[in-house]
Amino acid sequence: MKFFDKIFDIPDKYYYGVSGLSDELNPIYVYEVYNKTKRNCLVVVNSLFEATNFYQRLLNYTENVLFFPMDDFITTEALAFSPELKLDRVNTLNKLVNGDKYIVVTNLNGVLRYLPEVDVWKNSFINIKVGDEVNREELINKIYKLGYELETLVTQTAKVGIRGYVIDIFIVGEENPVRIEFWGDTIDSIKYFDIESQKTLGNLNSVLIKPVTEFLLGNDKNDDVIRKQKYLKYYSKNINSI
Repeated sequence: MKFFDKIFDIPDKYYYGVSGLSDELNPIYVYEVYNKTKRNCLVVVNSLFEATNFYQRLLNYTENVLFFPMDDFITTEALAFSPELKLDRVNTLNKLVNGDKYIVVTNLNGVLRYLPEVDVWKNSFINIKVGDEVNREELINKIYKLGYELETLVTQTAKVGIRGYVIDIFIVGEENPVRIEFWGDTIDSIKYFDIESQKTLGNLNSVLIKPVTEFLLGNDKNDDVIRKQKYLKYYSKNINSI
């Protein structure tokens, strides 16, 4: 946009910003910075309300925008937290580690949140395919450590159901749950299935199980830890942030 030509005529080695823009012009400015630099852009605002508003406005200009929302009150995690906000954060992290460039919108508490190192996050992904020889108990243990919760019937994202040699799991970022069937220690089939009818929707050759928790450690000796985000720094040598 011609309006911003002079603003962007600044060498990249300088840090710069613009104040006094309206609610409509702010997202346009950020979008233009993103287009010019071809790098990830992080937008930090004061509150969750402002972050939600900014995110929605940016969606009018690009699909390459992600949301990393955190409750405004730090004590919320000790009492209760929004599962919807958690899934938004996890989906954002799962997309960022792919290496694509995005605009990420967050609020102040989102920036302050402790996160695992990027390599720890990447290495936590579980990639399995039909015909793989997999120890079923070890796989279930890994799935639990990714934050999935046990349910009798899987109807929601981040839930897993164990029935003998069948594992039903609703992987974060997927539209339908997945059924993994074993024959001994061999993965015999992987299928999408419908929540209501339980009928197969299609066969898969492989599936990638992604984390649904921000509390990840880069080792296997983590059975006795207190799984609250504020304690991550005590169990991990290196911590990160968005």
